[in-house]
Amino acid sequence: MNHIRDINTIGNDFVFKKKFLESNKKILIGSPSLPCISKVIPHLKTIWKNKVVTNNGPYVRLFEKRLEKYLDVNSVVTFSSATTALISLIKCLNLKGKIITTPFSFVATSNVILLTGLEPKFFDINRKSYNLEPKKFNNNSFKSVSAIMPVHILSRPAYVEEFDKIGKEAKLKIIYDGSHAFGSKYKNKSVLSYGDASVVSFHATKLMSTIEGGAVVTNDISLAKKLKKFRNFGFNSEGLAETIGLNGKLNEIQAMIGLLQLENIDYVLERRKKLAEFYSCNLGNISYLSKPLELNDHQDNCSYFPVEINHRSKFTRDKILKYLEKNNIICKKYFYPIITEHPSYKKYSKKYSYRNAMDLSKKIICLPIYPDMSFGDINHITSLLKILEK
Repeated sequence: MNHIRDINTIGNDFVFKKKFLESNKKILIGSPSLPCISKVIPHLKTIWKNKVVTNNGPYVRLFEKRLEKYLDVNSVVTFSSATTALISLIKCLNLKGKIITTPFSFVATSNVILLTGLEPKFFDINRKSYNLEPKKFNNNSFKSVSAIMPVHILSRPAYVEEFDKIGKEAKLKIIYDGSHAFGSKYKNKSVLSYGDASVVSFHATKLMSTIEGGAVVTNDISLAKKLKKFRNFGFNSEGLAETIGLNGKLNEIQAMIGLLQLENIDYVLERRKKLAEFYSCNLGNISYLSKPLELNDHQDNCSYFPVEINHRSKFTRDKILKYLEKNNIICKKYFYPIITEHPSYKKYSKKYSYRNAMDLSKKIICLPIYPDMSFGDINHITSLLKILEK
């Protein structure tokens, strides 16, 4: 039998009695959900036979239609990545000047603003919801601003009703980075259906995956038509470049993977929900861990399982992470550092106060969660965490 790694190897301030466990299995933060290969092969043969592999082929068109039905929206336009989708959305909305967004996100959220020649304007988050806080805005907040881009952080819905009101009153576009949010609902509607448009990621790390990919979700049919031209160099149906565009197309193989994933999405969501509930039960009596506040009217997709290391902990967040890693449990800090602390964003770090985002980024850990995990895996992880309570 292999012994649990002694936490003394992480720092001299740790006192920990050696325990034993049955397996040395590594549990990663996540694992791609892939369709059964036996279902993939017949579709690959069809693609090989037809020799249509890209350029808005039948699998892409069907995938978009199925997504529209599943999300109950007018239009879904697929792209090669969520980043490409966000760039395309900003260009097709003809946004100018500045876009308000959150510093507590993955850097792609603000990278797309700079890549399109605009400037990000960061505001702090609400400490309990983790999301961009509309109450931070004042009369001067919207000077030279053309849009607000909140993020549904860790699938938690942004303040969609408040932002809708702000958008109408200030005549701003409201676009959401919903990269984490496929399958997440607010008031029984997909969170992706709010605002002028939302972007979702289909990256391999996401619960709904095309390996690489993304999409713009919108009820604006006119905007969807512009996006379809933009992702294909700006070409119209006659092959003339009516506008400047880029090559942002999803290919047929990716769309086929997406269609198969969509067939299985209800199982994936239900499985994740059960795993999250099991985690919650097991972690309930660990005093140094705090779960995020549950948000009203939210149906979580459980794509992440975040916990915070609170003031009762004897150990720092980083030492706990190293301890888990030495015991083959790979967790992750989301989002650390916050965007404005990255070297390429240093000029924005002193413009405003991001106290809540900074505080959260130093305390949060996302524990492993994915459909292939077993309840035994969760028992093992939570047992290791309970040892630190002693």
